[in-house]
Amino acid sequence: MQRFAGLTIVLLVCFSSVKGQDRYFSQQFANPMYSNPALTGIFLGDYRTSVTYRSQWPMALENPFSSFALSADVNVKLKGKSFFSNDRVGAGVQFFADKLGGFDFNTNQISLFGAYHKTLDVPSQLVLSLGFQAGIVQKNVNYDYLRFGDQFLEGSGYSNPTQEPAAENNYGYSDYAVGLNLGRSPTDGIKFVTGLAMHHFATTNISFFRQLDDAAVIPNKVNLFTRLTGYAQAEMPAGDGFAISPRVSYINQGPHRALQAGSQFLFDLTSDRSRVLYLGAWTRFTNQMEKFGAESLTAFGGLKLGAVLVGLSYDTNISGIASAFGQRGSIEFSLIVIGNTDSDGIYCPEF
Repeated sequence: MQRFAGLTIVLLVCFSSVKGQDRYFSQQFANPMYSNPALTGIFLGDYRTSVTYRSQWPMALENPFSSFALSADVNVKLKGKSFFSNDRVGAGVQFFADKLGGFDFNTNQISLFGAYHKTLDVPSQLVLSLGFQAGIVQKNVNYDYLRFGDQFLEGSGYSNPTQEPAAENNYGYSDYAVGLNLGRSPTDGIKFVTGLAMHHFATTNISFFRQLDDAAVIPNKVNLFTRLTGYAQAEMPAGDGFAISPRVSYINQGPHRALQAGSQFLFDLTSDRSRVLYLGAWTRFTNQMEKFGAESLTAFGGLKLGAVLVGLSYDTNISGIASAFGQRGSIEFSLIVIGNTDSDGIYCPEF
């Protein structure tokens, strides 16, 4: 019974994405371009590649909902003595794959990113960035794994043919986003980033029944809600080889709202900061259960070893969903490689 309740909730959560809610990553800055296209090319190095994998409730469900992200971006510093000297341009590409295994329900997306980073003050590395994303999304579902009520025949199971309206099982659409970011990264002192992003600003019909002529039978138009994201994160020295990095972010997408707040603690394992231990925790508040309240607690640990960063987080659900899952949560893993870290760049939180 507990597993059935859990599956029901997963279906509601996952298919809410069909109605206009995006995937979620706990390690927001391990996927910086996903949070804000203005973060394209913002890092301390010449190029960056990252891989993220998230499994939703893997210990509670036989076929959990999973998300995979692969991205790469570069930045190039403009040279000369003109107005544009000390500015940078960034470019990137990102691939997403979401999968609900029990129903073979998949979402794939590939996007291109571009950003311009204007240096407003060189000593403090105060930089204002503008970024843009353009992508293609493809969704598909395997109807062989779906069962409808009119198929049930007592004594023989789901053996009847269904009379449900047939929808296309594979379709695609274009997707766009734009964002702004302001960052400050002096050699010593407080570093910060803050930004705003707007995703899906072009209205898109994402219904599987888009080709159905009779809207009276079943709705054939479902618009993808615009996602607005705002965030702020700082890094403050708090002692020899120790720093505190508080964060807050807010997402509004149609009727869905989410607030995430918490902090990371950075421990330098070497004097040159080539090896750093990250420990952190944050709380996510949402209105998924028809009221705004705490949904999950996230515990995070990460390690920087030169150009390689590895992060692992675990979300424990503390909302009404916890009764169905026995407070089992979600696991997220990230791997980031930054090339030529000896070069200068623009500060961005690693996770």
